[in-house]
Amino acid sequence: MSMRALICLAGELGDVSADELGTLDTVIAADSGIRHARQLGLEVDYVVGDFDSARPDDISTARIHGAKLMQVSSEKDLTDFEIAIAQATNIGATELTVVAGWGGRLDHCVGNLAALAAPAHSHLQRHFRAEHEWVSVLDDAAIEIKGRPGDVVSLFPFGGQVAAVTTTGLKYPLSSQPMSPYAALGVSNELLGSGATVAATGGALLVVHPRRCKYL
Repeated sequence: MSMRALICLAGELGDVSADELGTLDTVIAADSGIRHARQLGLEVDYVVGDFDSARPDDISTARIHGAKLMQVSSEKDLTDFEIAIAQATNIGATELTVVAGWGGRLDHCVGNLAALAAPAHSHLQRHFRAEHEWVSVLDDAAIEIKGRPGDVVSLFPFGGQVAAVTTTGLKYPLSSQPMSPYAALGVSNELLGSGATVAATGGALLVVHPRRCKYL
């Protein structure tokens, strides 16, 4: 059975809308990500983190509306995002969407993507919103991207070599192409029409694209 979880982080929400996110089974706020959930008109089911940035009134409102609070010490080895991912997997999530993942700090964004792309989460369908763009993680999986001709799609191996990448509907097609994390082969490809597919096996591939996609 599928279970779709949303994690709201503390970065910039961008122009994402609740309609774009679709039907959700659970909403997890990492610290001050509570305010983004409220901005989207969503009730929070869990609030996790050290609560160093969340406003007390936001926490109180979330508690009143039934959210479970999971506060941890600020002296910790895991980030609030990693704790949120762990909670999503603990309750049986099969698809994970993350919003507000870019907050103006490169170290936070890279750390967030590294946590999301970890091999331990390869069973999850994973989408990450970085302000105005989506990032999907493929690990022995395929996605369909919808958009407009000329939309930019970039592919980045993450954490090591990807054994084979195959695309359709992109200006520069790939067919079982090995991709190295130390080469820019996948940067700035383009949609030829209104849709494309990307499939990857043997490693984690980050697919950066302008609109939310679906797994195949």
